[in-house]
Amino acid sequence: MARLLVSSTVRIDIEIPDFSGGFIDPSTQTLDIYDPNGAKKKTYSQGDADYVRDSQGKYHCNYPVPSNGVKGLWLMDWNATVGALPEHRIGYFVVV
Repeated sequence: MARLLVSSTVRIDIEIPDFSGGFIDPSTQTLDIYDPNGAKKKTYSQGDADYVRDSQGKYHCNYPVPSNGVKGLWLMDWNATVGALPEHRIGYFVVV
């Protein structure tokens, strides 16, 4: 789990594997960032300039923790649609 200082940037990598061992692009996807108090701080959506497609099925974004960011466990909530199937993942990083 990443440990970050206030005002630093966390790189969030997302990979969407398919059943054959490769990677697949979802038809839709969003990534929400929540602070330790449960406040949504940022939503990234497919097609946003800050949400970068590195290659098929591989994406990243860089989230700058605000200078007034709350210390503690932050939540990354990722949702996508792959074909007709929903995909959901959560992850965390710590601001110290």
